[in-house]
Amino acid sequence: MKKFLFLFLILSTPVLGQKRLNEVLHSLDTLIQKRDYYNNKREFRINSLKELLAEATDDENIYNLYRSIAREYIPYTSDSALLYSSKSIETAVKLNDESKIINSQLQLARIYIIKGMYCEANSLLNDISRRRLTKKQRIAYLQNRVELNRYKEVSFSKLKTLPDYSKLRAAFQDSLLMIIDKNTPRYYATKADRLMDAGNYEKMKEVMLESLSKQKIEDRSYGYSAYTLAMAYGRLGDFDNKAYYLAKSAMSDILNGVRENASLRELAFLLFKSGDLKRAYKYIKIAMEDALFSKAKLRRYEVLQILPLIDREYNDMRNKMSRNMLIFELVMSFMIIILFVALIYILKQKKKLEAANNKNEHINRQLIELNEKLRKSNEDVLTANKKLESFTNAQKEYIVHYLKLSSEYIGKIDDFRKSLYKKAISENKDDIIKDLRSKEFINTELKLFYEDFDKAFLDLYPNFIEQFNDLLKDDEKIVLKQDELLNSELRVFALIRLGITESEQIAKFLRYSVTTIYNYRVKMRNKAKIPRDEFKEAVKRIGK
Repeated sequence: MKKFLFLFLILSTPVLGQKRLNEVLHSLDTLIQKRDYYNNKREFRINSLKELLAEATDDENIYNLYRSIAREYIPYTSDSALLYSSKSIETAVKLNDESKIINSQLQLARIYIIKGMYCEANSLLNDISRRRLTKKQRIAYLQNRVELNRYKEVSFSKLKTLPDYSKLRAAFQDSLLMIIDKNTPRYYATKADRLMDAGNYEKMKEVMLESLSKQKIEDRSYGYSAYTLAMAYGRLGDFDNKAYYLAKSAMSDILNGVRENASLRELAFLLFKSGDLKRAYKYIKIAMEDALFSKAKLRRYEVLQILPLIDREYNDMRNKMSRNMLIFELVMSFMIIILFVALIYILKQKKKLEAANNKNEHINRQLIELNEKLRKSNEDVLTANKKLESFTNAQKEYIVHYLKLSSEYIGKIDDFRKSLYKKAISENKDDIIKDLRSKEFINTELKLFYEDFDKAFLDLYPNFIEQFNDLLKDDEKIVLKQDELLNSELRVFALIRLGITESEQIAKFLRYSVTTIYNYRVKMRNKAKIPRDEFKEAVKRIGK
């Protein structure tokens, strides 16, 4: 019995692995359709930083913003990253801060490497004195040295006269492993690289599985870690798992808006070799688009090594399908001709009957249309009457309500006046000053007033919150607390719905500053899933 069970597990393992691979490829295809959304999220972060930069006046703040913008651009488009990193160096020099200069130089060296400017990167790194580096700077320095030699190793692999870049890379990796924290993804990936150099692929796989267990697919480091694990499975000959983790790596890159990537290209080539030409062609085209957009020289070179092969095979497949479709169309055309002749014969037989029926059907259709129009007109009249009656009743109800409310406020103010008068007679000056300083009476009345406003407004527009949320992106919808009818943001747009559109008027009504009201309005427009300049008019149409 145990032998049969063991045999079943051996036979079922490839099937289960293929099922898991198909599921992750389907997830990747779904995510690819949303690439623009995640790229736009990165561009939104960049634009937000640029807006802060436009308002910044302090040089240190400007320096930090230049560095942050460059950091956002590095995995996205290296030309822009180069521009802002260069500006950060200029600002650091202006501040005369050596540490900041070094940080920016290390960032710029990373960008040079991505762009294939290896001489510039090497020269810049040579100019940095390693003795003055902090631990964090030494780690960044060594990472740059590792990546520089890795890129040279790939780019110049066919030139035998150049230095052995793999040995140089390994030497810098050994130095990096001595100082980097052992629980970081970079440590695990570096250790895995050294294990791959030593041919210990099983241990390399174990190291990267441990690393991935501590990361989420939304983490920026997940993409590189999953790619490294895929390489381990590839060296072990397990191509299903290699494809699986390449797909996971590509998904992580998309989620993070990363366009300087390698996983999709590698996955396309693997699928090409396994016969999945349709997916391979789609993935390699996207990889080429990303490589061109990011201006990453090595990625462009790697894609161009594979693209012609996949493109040729894909076009051959399409040509073969076209020939088969041509044969199918000829057969179908012949069948259609036969059916057409048969239909003509049948139509001639039915022509007399149809001529008689057509006249009756025409009259019946006219009667039906007239009855339908009459029914709709009656329904419209009833609906209009009900709305008019409801509006009239609401007008009467709210006139009485606000007369009563105004009377109550006058009474409360009079009570407050009498209280102050009594205290004035008793010459209790401290109590009078205390009462005048206290905002408790005003805050209490404001709270009651806003509650009354919320109830009255929602009586008029009971679906306002739901329809307002429909104008917002799915992840930006407003969720009220349990005891809230409206919150401050909703009250701003409730007033806009009532026709009060000027920020100054809204600010007086809600007792906020004009700036606060403006920020609320801008914030909501940024959350809208419709064009920003259409948002106010869309709010004014709620309930119509």
